[in-house]
Amino acid sequence: MPTETRYMRSDQQTVNGLTAYKLGLDITFTRVIVYVEYDGSSYAYYDIEVAVRHADGTETELLPWTQFASRVSGEGYQAYSFNCPETSLSPTDAVVVRLRARNLGGSAAAAFITEQLGAVKLPASTWTFQVYTHCYKSTTYSVASIFWGESPVATRVENFTYALPAKLAPQNPAVFARSRAFRRP
Repeated sequence: MPTETRYMRSDQQTVNGLTAYKLGLDITFTRVIVYVEYDGSSYAYYDIEVAVRHADGTETELLPWTQFASRVSGEGYQAYSFNCPETSLSPTDAVVVRLRARNLGGSAAAAFITEQLGAVKLPASTWTFQVYTHCYKSTTYSVASIFWGESPVATRVENFTYALPAKLAPQNPAVFARSRAFRRP
């Protein structure tokens, strides 16, 4: 059962009809940002959504949009623990994570998707998201941002766990031949 750290990468892919940033096994070397501005003073709020994306383009929600952090000012990683419920999967399913920055000016979001996992289920486990957020706030101007892609701002999910199908035991030809020899008509 693989247990991985998955990074929000700067490159994109299309999986099950969704073009999104890759949720992959290693970081990239380009920083990406999603942000929203406001002409006034505003706190920053950060939300997350998690779903299974099926081959037909439909999604099964695992976590609806949920606020996981807020900032008055400053920047750095903010952690969020998500209790992933046990969920059956088809081998062509992928996991999609959406992150959103909000303030009084509105919101801006980005989506991240795995490859088709080839998995049969997501076991019940706790995933830890480490999201690099930034908030600038003055009396006349505010920005809420999320960064990802490169090492100093490596937004990621830790303990990402899924179950692969059990492999069939290889057939021993000698045992198979003996079992056929002792069959009765």
